[in-house]
Amino acid sequence: MEGYAKLASLMGAYPDVAIVRRFSALNMQRVLYLQAELVEMEFQLRRIEEEDKQSADVERSDCAFDWIALRGYREPIPSIPDRRWALMTAISSKLKEYNDAVLVQTSIIKLDKPSAQSLQTLRVLLAPSSGNNIGLSGLDALVWERPDKLDLLVLQPQKSESIFSSLLSNKIIYWLHQVIFYPIVKTSDPTRLDSVHVTTDTTYYSSSTLQNIVRLIATALSSLLPVIAIAVLYNLNTTPDRLWAVAGFTFLFSLALGIFTRGDIVDVFAASAAFAAVQVVFVGSVITAEKVN
Repeated sequence: MEGYAKLASLMGAYPDVAIVRRFSALNMQRVLYLQAELVEMEFQLRRIEEEDKQSADVERSDCAFDWIALRGYREPIPSIPDRRWALMTAISSKLKEYNDAVLVQTSIIKLDKPSAQSLQTLRVLLAPSSGNNIGLSGLDALVWERPDKLDLLVLQPQKSESIFSSLLSNKIIYWLHQVIFYPIVKTSDPTRLDSVHVTTDTTYYSSSTLQNIVRLIATALSSLLPVIAIAVLYNLNTTPDRLWAVAGFTFLFSLALGIFTRGDIVDVFAASAAFAAVQVVFVGSVITAEKVN
């Protein structure tokens, strides 16, 4: 298997590198052409309607009010279908085509752009030097060799649940791969092939695994930060120092929420306020205990 067949297999197996053009300009050009046709047809329809309205022919003037007259099926002998209805039939067909084009364009616009790492990965796999034998030789090869990044879409983008997960997926994992994982994998299995037989230098990291790592780190921080805050507040000797510590830990807590979650700003404010309230209650109890003693 090679060429288009192998490239299709690769994109099917790894949809985060299934990167293709959205042809935004061509799609919009088609919409504009259809719109122009409909504008002209609408103008013709309104002109016919006005002519029928002014006509002395009762059957023609009735077309605006009588369905039978509009269709042209007057008894006893069916007449030729009204030209207004013939034009409206043509408009209906063209209008459906136009609406479909607009809806498709709306859907295409909503599709995500590929990440820089996914595009670079695909370009590496397509390169002749990779030995994968999937690099295309026609003009369509320029889609990835000289990409218009604004006109590209990916079928399954790498969804990031937070700033940290995006950083892990797009930056940290590449550093870890070069420094730690790649030497281990290459040493343990230097001849490995994946399901579509691409280069052995290609390593795939599951996005779900990366998200689970982020969740574990976030869970650990959410457990440790309150305990550390209470321990520090307990060991401080003055109220001003404790209040500054409360401000600092509340800031760190809010920052952690912003980095490790995608919560709404209202949720971040509410959680930060609750965390600050817990610290203030503890500081108040410590001050009370000091006064008693």
